[in-house]
Amino acid sequence: MIFVIYTEITGDITRVVTGPADVGILNSKNTELPLQITDSIENNKYYVDITVTPHELKQKISLPFTLSSSTLIADGIDEIAITGLPNPVTVTWPDNLVEEVTDGIIEFSVDQVGTYTITIESIPYLTEVINVEAIPVS
Repeated sequence: MIFVIYTEITGDITRVVTGPADVGILNSKNTELPLQITDSIENNKYYVDITVTPHELKQKISLPFTLSSSTLIADGIDEIAITGLPNPVTVTWPDNLVEEVTDGIIEFSVDQVGTYTITIESIPYLTEVINVEAIPVS
């Protein structure tokens, strides 16, 4: 038998386990629940819909957003904007700081040349990884 182990508050799948009928329960923690499934899955592409009873496994959909530009001038003033995001989203900034954004907008500027990665997560959406190139001031 195959089970997804998911958080009961969000439906986020933390892992997939295989074994006898009680393996799902044995592998669950206090804030997690098991759900038996028929086929193995990639847990980053699915979530458990906790708004229906019984809870259901569903495929994640693309994260809606608009990116103003993937390039900016590294002057600490120029910025890119990521808009149209659902509320809330969890953002992992290039320095690994994690923040919840609730207004649907992310703005980013830097003063050092380089490539910066911003990761955006929100259930029921696929995780989005956005690379921003900061170029020198000309």
